[in-house]
Amino acid sequence: MLNGQTAAGLPRFSYVGARFGIWGLNVPFDSDERFTRAWARTVSEVRDHFAHRTPEVLETDWKAYVCCWAGRQALQVEGDFVECGVNLGVLSGTVADYLDFASLPRTFWLYDTFKGIPPEQMSPTEAAGLAGWHNKHNYTTDVYDLALQRFARFPNARLVRGRVPDTLAEQAPETVAFLNLDMNIAYPTVAAAEFFWPRLVRGTVILLDDDLSANHEQEMFAIQEFAAERDLLVFGLPTGQGLIIKPRWQRSMVGAGHETPQQHDKGCETAPPVARTAPTRLALHDALAAGRSAGRCASRVGRCGGGRGLRRS
Repeated sequence: MLNGQTAAGLPRFSYVGARFGIWGLNVPFDSDERFTRAWARTVSEVRDHFAHRTPEVLETDWKAYVCCWAGRQALQVEGDFVECGVNLGVLSGTVADYLDFASLPRTFWLYDTFKGIPPEQMSPTEAAGLAGWHNKHNYTTDVYDLALQRFARFPNARLVRGRVPDTLAEQAPETVAFLNLDMNIAYPTVAAAEFFWPRLVRGTVILLDDDLSANHEQEMFAIQEFAAERDLLVFGLPTGQGLIIKPRWQRSMVGAGHETPQQHDKGCETAPPVARTAPTRLALHDALAAGRSAGRCASRVGRCGGGRGLRRS
């Protein structure tokens, strides 16, 4: 943290972190003592591992705070917590500490190979780019035992070892209130989003760890298409994260004979997908702003066709 002015009278940055800084603005977690303690513990536990690999991980406190905010929001609804792409749990471990997760009647599901990104899931571009680099220089050891040690104080944390989405079909929560996706490549990220979408409680925040990060463009475009197919936009944050919120209502819910989101989801779960090209983010935004968005149920047809406005759940 830097505050005040330089000797030349220029404003100092009020915050400098991994890949961005701000000045003239308040830092939202500056006075959050609970977060400060949680982040300090994370840094102390993972510093030796990352110091000679990707030390900028130790400067991602704002990113971790976004996750803690989403986690605190998730406590307002029922459902478990999920992170896909864990490594040593820099983000999920901070969230667990921040929320005193051991005291909660929920499970924190933590999915990872714990030994790097599966090469067979990478596209040629990803293999030749940052994902391949991570496997060669960052994910060089199996960290499963280290992760077990880090989450040992949380008896309701469940580490699931293996490839996503394979492991999701084997064991996964039925209801999800928090979802953080941090797998660095497109295929498992979209597969996990597709898998968990019907299990997400309405209002749930999906965090996309690498959405705006350079050299993650294939992942970014793939998740943008996922969102556009549901008439949604990915909101990008200066931390590099993307954010999607599952709507509490949809235009197509009115007139479809569905009085609640649960009825809406149940009626649409097995309907075939709409055969259409997903609009660009800008075109979709313009259509929504003009009120011309067709009544669709998250890119599905059948019982939910033809909406007539908005209805709260």
